[in-house]
Amino acid sequence: MTDYDVLLRLARQRRSPYAFDADAEVSDDALRRVFEVARWAPSSYNEQPWRYLVGRRETPEYDAIANALQGRNPEWARTAPVLGLVLAAETFARGGQPNPHRRFDAGAASYGLALAAEAAGLGLHLMAGVDAAAAAQRLGVPTGVDAVAGFALGVRAADPAAVVPDDLAERARQPKPRRPLAETVFGAWGVPALPLGEVA
Repeated sequence: MTDYDVLLRLARQRRSPYAFDADAEVSDDALRRVFEVARWAPSSYNEQPWRYLVGRRETPEYDAIANALQGRNPEWARTAPVLGLVLAAETFARGGQPNPHRRFDAGAASYGLALAAEAAGLGLHLMAGVDAAAAAQRLGVPTGVDAVAGFALGVRAADPAAVVPDDLAERARQPKPRRPLAETVFGAWGVPALPLGEVA
């Protein structure tokens, strides 16, 4: 539950699933629709530095990303029909200067991607636990493009316990607490900028 009513219901509903329905494919149309939302994210100087690599199960692209998964991610992410990488161009297209905002902008686009997936009845789980640089190299990404993160995309499994180990299924069921606004939004550091109270 959110502390306050949120205007965007998708933000409250969004979760990072740990189990996907292996039999439910993601159509080309669904992919176009979710990536269209990412395409319209804001970015410094409208640079749009983000790029995405997408692999479907049983393709070399999928395998390259799956083989780069780290930690416990291989246990659950391979249940997704789509695996991908978030990338960001390291320099501005105009002038070739380094773009220090590229990861911030790629993150903004990827949050849009997550909300769009939710709206489409899909789940998106962004992953830091992937050797994104190694996967990007295997997939021909040129120098000058920063490998930021991985992701798994698909239809959530109706019964996660039937798909992934019990502890991961339980983790998926647990609430995901958030730090309160009073500890997040400040005027001067440590001084809440928003008084506690009901939203009118």
